Amino acid sequence: MTIRKWSLLAGPLSLTMLFLVKGIAQQADEPPPDPTPQAGVEVQTRGPVHEAYAEPTDTRPEPTLLVTKQPPEPINEIPPDEKPAGDNVVWLSGYWGWDEERTDFIWVSGFWRIPPPNRQWVSGSWQQVDGGWQWASGFWVTANQEEIEYLPAPPPSLDEGPSTPAPDTGSSYVPGCWVHRERRFYWRPGFWVGYRPNWVWIAAQYVWSPAGYIFVEGYWDHPLEERGLLFAPVFVDRRVLGAQWSYTPRYIVQPDFLISALFVHSGHSHYYFGDYFEQNYHKRGYVAWVNYHPTRESYDSNFAHYRQRHGADRTWETSLRGLYAARTSGDVARPPRTLVQQNTLIQNITVNKTTNVTVNKEINLTNIQNVSVVAPVTRIHNTKVTNLDGLSGAKGTVRNLEQHVIQIEKIAPAEKAAVHKAVTEYRETSQKRHDVEAKMHRDGGAPLKATDAPKAVKIQVAKPPTPTPAPARPDRPKPPPAKEVPKAPIVPKHEDKPIPPHQPPKVPGPPKAVGQPPKPEPPKPVPAPKPEPPKPTPVPTPKPEPTPKPEPPKPVPTPTPVPTPKPEPPKPVPTPTPVPTPKPEPPKPVPPPVKPEPPTPTPKPEPPKPAPPPVKPAPVPTPAPMPVPPPKPPEREKDKEKPRDKDKPKDKDKPGG
Repeated sequence: MTIRKWSLLAGPLSLTMLFLVKGIAQQADEPPPDPTPQAGVEVQTRGPVHEAYAEPTDTRPEPTLLVTKQPPEPINEIPPDEKPAGDNVVWLSGYWGWDEERTDFIWVSGFWRIPPPNRQWVSGSWQQVDGGWQWASGFWVTANQEEIEYLPAPPPSLDEGPSTPAPDTGSSYVPGCWVHRERRFYWRPGFWVGYRPNWVWIAAQYVWSPAGYIFVEGYWDHPLEERGLLFAPVFVDRRVLGAQWSYTPRYIVQPDFLISALFVHSGHSHYYFGDYFEQNYHKRGYVAWVNYHPTRESYDSNFAHYRQRHGADRTWETSLRGLYAARTSGDVARPPRTLVQQNTLIQNITVNKTTNVTVNKEINLTNIQNVSVVAPVTRIHNTKVTNLDGLSGAKGTVRNLEQHVIQIEKIAPAEKAAVHKAVTEYRETSQKRHDVEAKMHRDGGAPLKATDAPKAVKIQVAKPPTPTPAPARPDRPKPPPAKEVPKAPIVPKHEDKPIPPHQPPKVPGPPKAVGQPPKPEPPKPVPAPKPEPPKPTPVPTPKPEPTPKPEPPKPVPTPTPVPTPKPEPPKPVPTPTPVPTPKPEPPKPVPPPVKPEPPTPTPKPEPPKPAPPPVKPAPVPTPAPMPVPPPKPPEREKDKEKPRDKDKPKDKDKPGG
């Protein structure tokens, strides 16, 4: 009986265990749920691309944008546990970037990078200058380099395009540039570089800093999709920042999306990805990388690689340009700007069952691809990067192109210490560079003229950790095979060319020392007494002073006292005739003291008629019409007194005569 019971229970129990084990296995295969963004952190689906990941080709860099707001202290950034498979992978920390629309800083997240062969990274930093702060970009230097050479600003480019035809259809033109030798600049003509499937030739260029320009020679780099994991920038609420707060990037930018929405902003020395398709962005200096030309006949180094990759399918470039144009015009939906917007759009597309519907007939891009900007780092393992090979949708035009597959592995606990050490060394190198450039800028040691000698400064550049094979783990994917680095192209010989007349870029001065700016403000109250000089009411008083006797008539012609005082002196000589000639006196002497009162207020009607009248009654009626502009009553009262005074001077005049 007992055996039978056990036999009856064995069937259901075994099935239960089978389903339980199968469920656990399925859970192990399923990717973990999407990570929840940290409090105070907003993941952006557009913004600056970390400059160590990619930088646009710039033949003559200008000083970067002047920002009046002080950048915050760098964030305590902790690398995620997931990284690209392989041993030669380094973590490069993030930095604060300026967002023009927010007029605030956003954090350009650090990322995992597979460095270019024989190169090591020197991080950039914010430098304080007169009026604000400017970003001094980072750059890749040759391995084991122990000093940085600062040069004067290079002259304007002389490049006018290739002087010889391309050796083959797979070659790209590299524009010429100036090189500094023996206290002067020499011209290096442009040249052609052949296409390499797994390599991008980065053209030589200059990097601006307040202490001078740094020349970075050309080098081979990996294609964008093979350079590592580019994490999305984030906006951080300042209220969460603090010594105990830390941030770990979780979302990467999809490589296929990156090449479909990449822009160049030379004023910021950065690439920007995402929705910068509106016309107002073009006016502010954002140029789609498909339309960006460092010189008239050249393309951006990175875009030139993808043009040649799809060289056999010329419709690919046409379709890519069409996608940019359709997003600009609004014919194709523009991508989201934040992770929240992206999740909402994807949900709507899924509900409407339009996931695999293309955005239009000419562009082979699905609705879901059009809005999928970022993805959790935990969900990209084994993702195949297509580089939008089938964008045109034309049959038979896609070559058998090798496609990169993203392989992700977790960092072993023993490796974290080495990663942390490398991060610390990179930060120390960045700080040393910052201090050296700030001192040169402050003390006036930066080379400014084209004939100035370069300033070589020793800086211990952080060396990438020596790649050591990680211990074998069953969960570790097979690392990508090693690639053979091609030889550097042969560059033309330098030429002694006359430097065209030009005005070197204006560099802001060093920050002003902390002084007492309020001191100049006190003189501002000094101009207050300035209104006092116009008060000189005494000005009219000195005029009557030279002629005290004629003072009584002056008040009569108050509107025009200046001309009347001078002619008055001759009046006393001919008492009968000259008196009427001055405007004020003619009416007064002719009529008796009572009648002249009305004519006194009307000096203007000086008609010659009252002047000759010998008979007193005759002039009396003529002044009668004159009272049209009656004077002020107070003046009449004074006038009444004046004739009485005049009576007295008449008596005085008799003895005087």
